[in-house]
Amino acid sequence: SSCLSCNRSLVFDHGYCAALCRQGTVRDGDRCVPCAPACLSCRDEPAHCTLCAAADHFAAADGTCASTCPARTFAEGGVCVRCDRTCAQCSGRGARACTACEVGVRTLLDNGQCDCLT
Repeated sequence: SSCLSCNRSLVFDHGYCAALCRQGTVRDGDRCVPCAPACLSCRDEPAHCTLCAAADHFAAADGTCASTCPARTFAEGGVCVRCDRTCAQCSGRGARACTACEVGVRTLLDNGQCDCLT
């Protein structure tokens, strides 16, 4: 049978009480509400995407969906992941995945690593 309300530790989701909201919804007070249309899943609020509905878009740290990831991030599994702190741009995780370095501060080595200028 369906519920009309839930105890404080649970959330109301389409007539049922649950510990967590389903994917595609987010908690808003004591209820689960749908994510924004651009989001496949979201957190904190309906428009803060953690996965984007469009297959060719990526979720950035600020919750927006874009066709390319912002500077100092790379696309991995539908989300934008921060590059290693030594990279200005990168193609993956780690200090050896740099594709560009801070101009005038570091130089790009053959192994994909940024090294300090001396």
